[in-house]
Amino acid sequence: MNEPTAIDQDVLALKNEHPHIWKGASEVYWYYKLLKELRELRLVLTKPHKHTTDHVLKQIAAICLNWLEMRVAETPDGRRRP
Repeated sequence: MNEPTAIDQDVLALKNEHPHIWKGASEVYWYYKLLKELRELRLVLTKPHKHTTDHVLKQIAAICLNWLEMRVAETPDGRRRP
């Protein structure tokens, strides 16, 4: 396996931020968090914004990783929920 890239490290750092806020969050939480970042991505792509496109894409990736990990962790056999 290849060594983690700077992008990988950035996404993992974002993924692991503030676990006290998102640990055990519901799927609805992750859905709304993802929608918020997608709206932010739309803004970044259409006008000047405080974050870069790359940063917002990394936030989206981190949300998806956390959500997927939560789904796998909730099944007894570690497989994806239906």
